[in-house]
Amino acid sequence: MGKLGGPNYGGVFASFPAMFISIMVIVYKLHGVEFSRALAKTLMVSGMINITAYSIFARYSYTYIDNLYLGTLVSILLALISGYFTFIIIKKYTI
Repeated sequence: MGKLGGPNYGGVFASFPAMFISIMVIVYKLHGVEFSRALAKTLMVSGMINITAYSIFARYSYTYIDNLYLGTLVSILLALISGYFTFIIIKKYTI
């Protein structure tokens, strides 16, 4: 992605593997193998979409709002909205 989108988008997509591995390790330790497998299926789709959305929202909200706390809050709220729509779409196609 760095070759296609440059360093900004390459950095956005580089955050996905770090997030995915850390969540899978935590879930495995807390809930075991079966739950980790079930979570991995939906995390492949929702994680990519929502982590990318948060990264893009954070980049632009920090630039335009010029306040770290408020920019983070706006980014989280927009990522929650993105997560909700992703949940609706995944729920619609998996049931």
